Amino acid sequence: MAYDDALVLERWDTPCSDLGWHLVFEGLIENKSGLVFSVRHEETVYNFHFEQFGPYQIADEAFLEAYQADLSEAASAQRTASPTVGNNFLVTNSNRERSFNLGLMYGIYFMEPLTHYHIATTDSCLDILSATPPTISVRTHD
Repeated sequence: MAYDDALVLERWDTPCSDLGWHLVFEGLIENKSGLVFSVRHEETVYNFHFEQFGPYQIADEAFLEAYQADLSEAASAQRTASPTVGNNFLVTNSNRERSFNLGLMYGIYFMEPLTHYHIATTDSCLDILSATPPTISVRTHD
């Protein structure tokens, strides 16, 4: 996502919002029930299950340095005006959302607007457009 002056990051309260860069990527599974993005902090795993979602992108370590720099710049600018957004946030006015034919997506696949969710860890991040928020489950790592 390219940095944009119009980009707005809104805090998204999740069980792992304030764990900072102590979160690491655990796994990503896409199947008939949806998409599950899992992150871990020490022995606790947080599963974000999206049932109804549109386009998504996961950035791994190879792509993350440049990718995160843009978001960090946007997040830093907003921190001066409001409390920290944490490492999970909602993105408004994102270039990612505008890069798709939303009229086609809304008319054929989705009947309601999509929200841009961002979940960041030390070694990965997920940007996903979804019509409904994910369910988040917490479990102890095996």
